[in-house]
Amino acid sequence: MPKPTNIITTTLPEYVDQNRIPLIREVVLEGFVLDHLSLQTGIKSKAKINYMKVDTFLQDGSTCGFNAMDTHELTQREIAVSEIKVNGEICPKTLLGKWAEYEVRTSAIDEAEKMPFEEFIAEMVVADVRAKRDLAIWQGDTDIVPTEGNSAEYAKSRFDGFLKLASEEEDTIKLNIAAGASGYAIVKAVIASIPERWRQESKVFVSPQVFFAFTMDMVERNFYHYNLGNEAPKELTFPASSVRVIEQRGLAGTLNVYASQTENMFYGTDLKDDIEEIKIWFSDDDDVWRYKVQFTAGVQVAFPDRVVLATLAENPDATGGASIAESVAKIAENTGSTGGIVTKLGDIAGNTGAEGGIVTNLAAIAENTGEDGALDSGLQEISESIAGSDTPDPEPGQ
Repeated sequence: MPKPTNIITTTLPEYVDQNRIPLIREVVLEGFVLDHLSLQTGIKSKAKINYMKVDTFLQDGSTCGFNAMDTHELTQREIAVSEIKVNGEICPKTLLGKWAEYEVRTSAIDEAEKMPFEEFIAEMVVADVRAKRDLAIWQGDTDIVPTEGNSAEYAKSRFDGFLKLASEEEDTIKLNIAAGASGYAIVKAVIASIPERWRQESKVFVSPQVFFAFTMDMVERNFYHYNLGNEAPKELTFPASSVRVIEQRGLAGTLNVYASQTENMFYGTDLKDDIEEIKIWFSDDDDVWRYKVQFTAGVQVAFPDRVVLATLAENPDATGGASIAESVAKIAENTGSTGGIVTKLGDIAGNTGAEGGIVTNLAAIAENTGEDGALDSGLQEISESIAGSDTPDPEPGQ
């Protein structure tokens, strides 16, 4: 049996030094949720959001002179960031025999020079830190007292996320959605609640469960011809609008849907000093590899009245919408006295009464040959007006 090949060839200090900026950018600046937020850097603890609101006045330009009427408002809302660190350690000896595809060194010299499959471990740590950061961005709540061993609660306790900020603002547009609503109905209700001025540039953020139910509703409403592409989508545009519905894993487990605009949602961090760092080293004291990730993060909105926060009574069932077959069956069975389709068809077929009956009206048309508006007389008058008085009278029925 061939000896397993060590696929990592760079020493860890070299790997971290060479890739420190890309790695810290992955932790602090990258991720699907950050694609939809405005970035503000240089925040060590608190700062004012850099957003200016301009109100312009279209004045009468037919005369000379200058009259400054426009107003400019720099929002004074404050964004606060929290200093966050991640510490961990790995004992090389505990990995022996568990990773056949890697060569785990056991000598003291090798242990101090290389961390087993260091690049793999570094990337795994970075990916998990990003996931926990995204969780805090949405569900962060500094009132949470984390339970020992619960990493999700630790993440959420670092800073207040968008859901808590919206729930505490009086100007936030709050919406309650009753049980039984489909994914499509939920999203439609949220979009309808967005102020008209900001609707078309807004985004609706939903949990994976709501997004799945929404996509299934879209498929059914388009008679199973809705093109989702070759891969599972992460966002869809709501029909007849430019509003994008976006899945956010940071909303998983919640009963909330959130809507706003990128220019209104801010993510703050530092990125100017060495506060943001990734470091990995070998500790001679305990013969273990240790790593540290440190950064700052926080979120805020500029204008709460441009935010919609919906609270669901329950998550939608992706199979809860009426299928085409069910809808057809419903039509076929609709024979009740209150507008049943079959009843209506019967009314049409049997509508021979004096009050506008179809058969009666058809008979009246066929017999309408009198002087007051008779069809034959009317046609004759039209023919005479076109051809002149010398034109022979048309035969009846021409």
